[in-house]
Amino acid sequence: MGKIIRQGAVETLYEMPLKVNWGITTMCNYACEYCYGQNPIDKNKFTTREQLKKAVEHIAKSNRTKYEFTLVGGEPTVHPEFWYLMDELYSQLGERIESVFIITNGSKSSEWFSNLKKYLDKMHIRVVISIHLQYAKFEHIEKIIKDLSGDIGITLNLMLEIDRFEDVKTFFYKALELRKLYSFNLSINLLREAPNFDAVDSRYTNEILEWRDDASKIFRKVVDDESKKLPIAYDRATFTIFEEIENLDSTTFNTDYDRNKWLIEGKLNCKGMKCISGASILKIGPNGECKGMVCTATKKQSNIFECNPFLEEDWIHIVECPYRNCGCNVNHIIPKFESEIEAELFLEIVRSKQEKMLDANKKN
Repeated sequence: MGKIIRQGAVETLYEMPLKVNWGITTMCNYACEYCYGQNPIDKNKFTTREQLKKAVEHIAKSNRTKYEFTLVGGEPTVHPEFWYLMDELYSQLGERIESVFIITNGSKSSEWFSNLKKYLDKMHIRVVISIHLQYAKFEHIEKIIKDLSGDIGITLNLMLEIDRFEDVKTFFYKALELRKLYSFNLSINLLREAPNFDAVDSRYTNEILEWRDDASKIFRKVVDDESKKLPIAYDRATFTIFEEIENLDSTTFNTDYDRNKWLIEGKLNCKGMKCISGASILKIGPNGECKGMVCTATKKQSNIFECNPFLEEDWIHIVECPYRNCGCNVNHIIPKFESEIEAELFLEIVRSKQEKMLDANKKN
């Protein structure tokens, strides 16, 4: 494999879309054995309506070309103001939102999820359900799929738990049969290894990885079977992730993105590359702390409940990647450059674009 010279999302090279990755709480009603980020629920520690409203106002004033929201946790659906936040996104940003992804464990009732349909006249909604077999029951997930399929895009992220491998296979084959009747996507996700979580669990055997590859192909064949084509709710990704590789006598441009495959094959090795923080990502934490990437490498932070980070002069800046692999899927859309000169030039361009957008917003 040659040297990675550029990586990120194609759209961020020409436009100014913004992906907002909003962890609205770290609390969760599950306590998965392999999870490293959940806290027990404390009703006194949730953010207020006023804080959520202020954050959405600041995001709207960035005046980006389009927005994609991902609401995560912990478990975002346990937040008591979840529906208030959805109402604020709907009223303040509306049709400027390309899509809203809700990353959930699917523990709420199917009736709860059906309430999402009332927002569909202005925004596209995707529900991504992480299947943790320590808790999840197929019959419950099946009911959610039946209620939402055809209206709201659904993806099941089936966690490939080594200690529950037989249960994983059972769930998969049931889901495969259900896919012949209802529309949804499914991916089989590899778990990461502590302490850095930047590589796959070393306990995976070749047999397990081969089963995952074969199962993914089987599921894709059912999806692609013309005789079983079903109405699919909005399912187009906002971002097209690419890598540009410099070889001895040529360069290759690849958009065949599979985050698990790229991680295994080392295609996410961005160590030393220059990431443009703030150009395409806004990460918000439960207490309003925010930064321009989902990564610990940047030290630049702000608080969106208290001020508008987009008004800060160095909000968009360069961060040199220190990691063996880009550890977060969200960060894969960030423009990254091997050349420092190229990174500096791109930084000037996006800063100028953001300034003009802020000025346009003031005039309105």
